[in-house]
Amino acid sequence: MALLTSTCTALKDFLPEAFRNFLALLGWSPGGDEEFLRTSQLLEKFTLEGVSRTNGVFGRDKLEWFNTQYLQKLPIDELLPQVEAQLKTSKLWKDEWASGSGREWFSKTVDLLRPRVRLLPDLPPGRVLFSPMTLCAIPQPRKILERSSSNQTFAEQYR
Repeated sequence: MALLTSTCTALKDFLPEAFRNFLALLGWSPGGDEEFLRTSQLLEKFTLEGVSRTNGVFGRDKLEWFNTQYLQKLPIDELLPQVEAQLKTSKLWKDEWASGSGREWFSKTVDLLRPRVRLLPDLPPGRVLFSPMTLCAIPQPRKILERSSSNQTFAEQYR
């Protein structure tokens, strides 16, 4: 039971559609070299003739790679609700991000970060979302900005 619980907990880090796509391709081939199939495409293309007679091998690295590809390729409007749910679960969601200029900022920020992540938790809370108001909370932001514009390396600046 503990193994099942830890496995289910780990699976929440993945986009459901990426996980479905990965599992489908463990023991089935749609023919050709297609790897990224939306759920509707999987249902449309599935045939018993494509089912493999050999055992599929579950590889977490391959699953993470699939997830990374989905994070990058999924239309932003389909990704935002999943990131929002992740932030709400972590109690980091701000209602101002739900509409208007806050939603536009949230969308652009997620779009900016998504090429750099492999799993949903790699987006916030794993990373900090900065807004103009966040800079007000940083002590002496001007001093930090002045340091970063000097000719010193990062390591030299913060010794």
